[in-house]
Amino acid sequence: MLLGLFLNLLGIIIIYCTNKVDDEALLKYKGLSAADELKKYKDLLDSGAITEAEYSRQKAKILNH
Repeated sequence: MLLGLFLNLLGIIIIYCTNKVDDEALLKYKGLSAADELKKYKDLLDSGAITEAEYSRQKAKILNH
């Protein structure tokens, strides 16, 4: 019984000490735009991390989305 009381108290302390999440900012997050996505894949292509075929496939996927 004493252990249960201690764990409940510990849980309450943890909740009040952790950072709060801004729900409104989380809802406003839209991710990367199509232009940002294309630039990311172009940079990968230029660095040699992906092939021309992979870049073309991703580009078509982004533009058709």
